[in-house]
Amino acid sequence: MVSDTAEYWRDVRADRKRRQLEEAKSHGPSAPTPCYDWYFHSGNVHFARDRSAFTSYAPLANAQLNSAVLDQTLPAIGIGHVELRVKISPQSNATHVIQLHDVFHTPTAPCNGLSDSVLGVEHNLTMSFGRPYCTMQTATRRPVPFCYAVVDRLLRLQRADGLLGSPLKDSATMHFSISTSIDPQVKAACKEALEVNCDRRR
Repeated sequence: MVSDTAEYWRDVRADRKRRQLEEAKSHGPSAPTPCYDWYFHSGNVHFARDRSAFTSYAPLANAQLNSAVLDQTLPAIGIGHVELRVKISPQSNATHVIQLHDVFHTPTAPCNGLSDSVLGVEHNLTMSFGRPYCTMQTATRRPVPFCYAVVDRLLRLQRADGLLGSPLKDSATMHFSISTSIDPQVKAACKEALEVNCDRRR
């Protein structure tokens, strides 16, 4: 018998896929296309460009991320959780699901951003840099592969669902650094807003 938890996540995945397909169909020629690529960065926050990426969500007002390199800010209009199925290693076809918590919704971002430091702390991971791949594995006596990135212009997380595509271009990186951060106190307040919103829906 399938557990309630398994049924819940099955429904979440089905709903997310439906929303992604609907979003892709609804975009006209002049509208931005859905962004499926996630790039690792050195900031302290995850962020996603598309609302359809979220499995839970709470709207925000007056929140913004700060570029770690450039004197720029990025508006964040929501916060929530994102679920990604990824390949664990270049040498394996095995996959698993990563739960990203407290992801900020940033519709004007050129791509999706994944903080390697936040992910590392949450899952006790270390990162090994190399070419053509960078890998993340557990920081244990016998490291277990967790996920990896393709060394593109940046470090692109290798998804398992085959969804690819990002509006990120070389020209965009000249005007915006994806290494972004947010004040810890502001981040804590945003997380609290998400928790309150999730409690109301239960």
